[in-house]
Amino acid sequence: MKKSIFTLKNILKSEYLSLYVLLLISAIFRFPFVLKGFGETDAANLAVSIIDFINHGRNGFLTSLYFIDVVPLYVVYIKFIMKLSGDNYSYLPLVMNYTNAIVGTLIVIPAYLLVKRLFDNNSIAFYTVLTFIFAPSIYQSSIYGFPHLLALFFFITSLYFFLIWLDDTRYIWLILSFVTLTSTILLKSDFILGSGAYFGLLYIRRVKEKQKIALYCLLIILSVISFLLLRQWMTGVNEGYTTSFTDFGKWFKHFLSPLSSKSIYRLINGQAAPIAYGIGILNFFMASIAFIFYLIKRRTDILVLVLSWTALPTIFWLFFWINSARHNMLSVLPCIMIIFLLLYEKAPRFIAFFPVIIILGNYLITSPSASTRVPSGNLFKSQILLDNKVNNLHLAAKKIADLEDDKIIITGEAFRPYLYYEIFSLAPEYKLIKIGDSCYMLKNKHGKCIICNLVSEYYIKDMISKYHLEKYTIVSPLLNLTLLKEEGFKTIDKKNIEPRLY
Repeated sequence: MKKSIFTLKNILKSEYLSLYVLLLISAIFRFPFVLKGFGETDAANLAVSIIDFINHGRNGFLTSLYFIDVVPLYVVYIKFIMKLSGDNYSYLPLVMNYTNAIVGTLIVIPAYLLVKRLFDNNSIAFYTVLTFIFAPSIYQSSIYGFPHLLALFFFITSLYFFLIWLDDTRYIWLILSFVTLTSTILLKSDFILGSGAYFGLLYIRRVKEKQKIALYCLLIILSVISFLLLRQWMTGVNEGYTTSFTDFGKWFKHFLSPLSSKSIYRLINGQAAPIAYGIGILNFFMASIAFIFYLIKRRTDILVLVLSWTALPTIFWLFFWINSARHNMLSVLPCIMIIFLLLYEKAPRFIAFFPVIIILGNYLITSPSASTRVPSGNLFKSQILLDNKVNNLHLAAKKIADLEDDKIIITGEAFRPYLYYEIFSLAPEYKLIKIGDSCYMLKNKHGKCIICNLVSEYYIKDMISKYHLEKYTIVSPLLNLTLLKEEGFKTIDKKNIEPRLY
């Protein structure tokens, strides 16, 4: 009887077999669990911003729901796919989600190749990437659409090409590193915060040639310049939080100011928890132990690599309200990598057990949760909760969008983009008129709809009187419209909308 080639010994001997197994595992645990709708409010905000950009260009009112100036390449990609579909926006969640599932599967290739080349060790690379597949923020980003994971794919690929150039010196690899880094920033501009990782690679390879150090600096500078030029060409957007120092200052103050009013507990829970939970609680603590060990042993090469890769993005997002696991995805691979480097050096005979121990440990330590900001290591039960939450948001939004009456809808920021999306799916051609600080009138072939952020019933009453909207039905999935109901207005409030959202 022939022996199977899929023994652990054979897998670790062969680069191709290792990659095949990692790709297979990644695909099996990605595609069956892809969500049917937008996985979080910002994903829905981004989708609505892109739809409005397609219809009304950079002057659309809703293009500011998400910062499209920081994701120009993603906007162009979605716009192209929507054009192929005849602007059928009903496909948009699937396009976004399956794009991430594909990239979330393929990301194991550059991750594996980078770690293997870095340490010239297949075991460290294989076990690092096997654990990386199930890191909560990486797994969760692979089942719903958002550009962070795509940016991470190109970032790791760029690091791999840069490392080849350091070892090989042929400039084709430096050019490829530049192209993929530029693509990274065009997909998510804040990934430039990880550019210190290139210095870490220079340091661990003990590169002292001034020419290579100068070319590293040039690589970063040219990538940023290319981003600024290509963004303008791709989207024509010249307004946004990264288009001027003034606008960035406003963004900075907007997200920094809430921190001053929070307690220490709220700060730790709100800002630090997404870092640890996104990496995986057990991964985070084991990486901390490994880092302390290398600090005691004065392994500056490892310390500089990890710190140059993770410090700036971690510090940046730690002090901006409100932090999220996806903001810290840059730190996941180096944190897991340092764990398996230490295990290989100190306990090589037991290293094969640790991916299972870590994945199972993250599962047992954390309770299932539908949160995308602080994801649970209990991956599959959490996926069910998140899928149910997303489906309910879409279903409630669709029921409201299907109402035939002209309507005033009072909604909150978390539900609003789902509502816009379902309305646009029914009628992709529309006109939007701003009638207040938080209210827009939307006109399409089905009639008129006024969408307001969460406001008081008194505000709605004044607006009805001002614009003569007495015949409109007032709808809210969040409020009991008692006052308006008592005054004879036609209302549909949260008691009459299924599924209940809150």
